Amino acid sequence: MEELKPRVQPLVINVIVVACIKYSFMINFEFSFDDAMAERGCTVYSFDPSMGVTDHKHSSRVYFKNMGIGAKDVDDFIPNFDGYVQLTQRWKMRTLKSILKNAWS
Repeated sequence: MEELKPRVQPLVINVIVVACIKYSFMINFEFSFDDAMAERGCTVYSFDPSMGVTDHKHSSRVYFKNMGIGAKDVDDFIPNFDGYVQLTQRWKMRTLKSILKNAWS
């Protein structure tokens, strides 16, 4: 009798790579969520015009934008005074649509 040999079938795995992009608003110098998402491989765009900080790269995957989210695109939004705003400021505000389209430029 002839010995039976197992057949080896090739294993095919389809891998789908999905970009992980997170948007974080009104962070008030609190980058812990942003940093945690970056550690998991996500690119994070952090937004907060109240901090008075210019656009910068916070870490290898976290990008800070000195702007806020609003109902319309304006460069001279004057916020109300509250716990975060103590002095008269003018903020750059963008709609979600504009942010999603241009955040990385």
